Amino acid sequence: MEISRSAYNALSEELDLIAVTLKEALESLEAARDKGDISENSEFDSAKLEVDRLQKRRLEVQTLLQTAKVINTTSTTKIIPGTLIELRVQGIDDPSYERDLGLLMFDNVGNTVLNGKITPDAPVGQAIKDGRSGTYEIIGADSKRYRIIVQIASADRLSEFLLKYPTDTASVIKEKFLKSEVN
Repeated sequence: MEISRSAYNALSEELDLIAVTLKEALESLEAARDKGDISENSEFDSAKLEVDRLQKRRLEVQTLLQTAKVINTTSTTKIIPGTLIELRVQGIDDPSYERDLGLLMFDNVGNTVLNGKITPDAPVGQAIKDGRSGTYEIIGADSKRYRIIVQIASADRLSEFLLKYPTDTASVIKEKFLKSEVN
């Protein structure tokens, strides 16, 4: 997978953050375990889920760092994983339908607008397979035709993206393959 130098650095920083957060989560798990019967201990269950999530993410990040090809993105305008995009949808079959989805991340992980990501295998991701800003037509899950307008967002809008998707911040910012050098 191709990622920018800044994305590689962000992933490295995430790995450091995961190490600290995982240590805290393991301490919480141990404290919950010490409270007695774990079969009826919701604190233990929550802590275990958090440890599992962090361990899974750590493995994902380690794999990404080991397999990533760092590319020069200084002058590119190609949409690659980690690119922030602005997305607007207009109905073709239903011209009254128009929705501005705002900032999203084109990413290889996740497949939902709810967490701010669009993946290459999603209908929108398939439409922008040429990796360029522009206007595309897709067929929605409701079998209606839609026009999507895709623009690459400037890298300085990352904080805006993270504010919009705060629940994903811990796992998203670090998995960002953000092209901070995008014009």
